[in-house]
Amino acid sequence: LLPGSFRDITPDRFEVAAYLNCGPQNVAKAGGVTIEALNGKPFRSEKGEDPSLSVAFAETSLVFRISGLDPATEYIIGFTWWDSTLDGRWQSIHMNGEEVLPPTRPIAYERPGGVRDPAHPFRGQPTPTRIQFPLPLGQAEDGTCSISIKGEGPQNVVNSELWIMRRVRPKAEKQVLLVSGQDFPGHFWRETGPVMEELITRDPRMEVTICETPYAVGLKHLDAYDVVFLHCKNYESELPSTEATRGRLERYVHGGSGLCLSHFACGAFQEWPEFVALSGRVWNGGGHDRRGPFTVEVVDREHPVTCGLSDFETDDELYWCLEG
Repeated sequence: LLPGSFRDITPDRFEVAAYLNCGPQNVAKAGGVTIEALNGKPFRSEKGEDPSLSVAFAETSLVFRISGLDPATEYIIGFTWWDSTLDGRWQSIHMNGEEVLPPTRPIAYERPGGVRDPAHPFRGQPTPTRIQFPLPLGQAEDGTCSISIKGEGPQNVVNSELWIMRRVRPKAEKQVLLVSGQDFPGHFWRETGPVMEELITRDPRMEVTICETPYAVGLKHLDAYDVVFLHCKNYESELPSTEATRGRLERYVHGGSGLCLSHFACGAFQEWPEFVALSGRVWNGGGHDRRGPFTVEVVDREHPVTCGLSDFETDDELYWCLEG
């Protein structure tokens, strides 16, 4: 259930420049890039410990400095977060003093849990979450960037891994942010996310970054992407949406950027009535037909989305439980 590595979600037009395992390490250097932890204490940093479980922690904020960056090169920065105590921890990310990721729960939920909790029947198994987003040009004009992870509540702050990736292949025409991190436990988003990326990037005009938290839709630099691809269904009891995430996604879509939903993402942000105005159709809490074969009939063959498509057979769950 543990990621143990971020390499399965490294965008294929990037390479890892430097990596810091925050439990046992304070400094990491590679290829001229240095990541340095300026504070924090280790927890579970024994040899052989999965790096996603070994953390650095601090009371109010963890501060890192990245140096040796090329101001003319595009970078993506990544984090692994793990809330081992499940006590409602929230934290945010700041670059050079500016908030770039609003308050976020540092955890994801995957697969059925070992013990079914009647109060949380769809929780899934708690697991570390991996967060990736661009380091915008201008954030490292002198080759350095300050990163701080701040606590947004009474709990301390944790971080397991931190990595920086540099672009090594030309930028694609369209940038896609694939958002996952929780779904119905029978939907294995951690496995299907990279498959979705492979399918999308068969079109060379498309480039995908995977971020394993629904709070990614609240990124300050969300406009770095042309499309948000929702591959998640967050549950209110574990990963509730916030005003910051809802407002940012709403401005993004109304500003003309794209939103695409995959399968049960029609049930994402279920507590937010306005979501139907962004997505078009949403789950009403009902059921669906049993999985099986059926025919998809293409009614409008001139629309840009369906142009060139003919009727086809598929094997899936036919959703009649959508409104909008």
